Formats: sequence, C-alpha cells, structure tokens
Amino acid sequence: MAFFVACVAWFVAIFASTDPKVRMDRTCLPVEYSGRVGTSSMMLIKADWAAPTHEFFEGVNYGCKFVLWRMFYEESWNSAQPAGQAPAAISTVNQASNQSVGVVNAIGGNAGPGAATGAPAAGSPKLSSK
Repeated sequence: MAFFVACVAWFVAIFASTDPKVRMDRTCLPVEYSGRVGTSSMMLIKADWAAPTHEFFEGVNYGCKFVLWRMFYEESWNSAQPAGQAPAAISTVNQASNQSVGVVNAIGGNAGPGAATGAPAAGSPKLSSK
C-alpha cells in the first residue's frame, strides 16, 4: 500500500509543474535515486567500483531525460525556433555525436562513425564504389 501511495505521489508531482525541465527531472528521479543507492553500495563493497557505477547511472539518467525530451518536447521546441535555427541546432548535435564516436574509436573501438548512427556522418567524405 505504501508503494502504491508513493507511486501516485510521484505521478502527481510530475504533472504538478508546467516547466518541462522540472517534469523531466521529476520523471527520472527514480533513476537518480537508484544511482545513489548503487554507487553507495559499490563504495561499500569496493571503493574502486563507485566511480564506474556513478558514471553508468549518470548515463542512464541522461538517457531517461533525452528520451522524454525527444518524445514530448523536441518537436514543439523546433517549431518555436526562428526560421533556420532548428536545422543548425540539429547539425551541431550530429557533429557532437560524431565527434564522441570518433573519440570512442580512437580509444579502442573498431567501427567508423557511420556504424554508430547507421548513416554517414554529416560532412564526411563519400566513399566511391569504383
């Protein structure tokens, strides 16, 4: 019964705000708390495991917010931008994504930038079939 009440309170807290950032933060709050518990637990078991666990949950928390942004807010944000602004923002995100893939590949991955995105990177040279 207490778990049900906590879930209802969490659900109401999400919709009590009209600010998208606050809603995303509140929606992903269980992920953040799981990260705190997981990091603390790993610190108790072995101190060296705390940093990788924290980094993992930071990525999961970012992923949660990213999915919510894409599902509910991105389209309205893009349409609210002045003409010509939204494609530049998307291009910047794609370039940053391709750079991060390049860093992973330089560290030890063996796939090219197109392998992570499924498409050639923006501005990357086209390969000839000759």
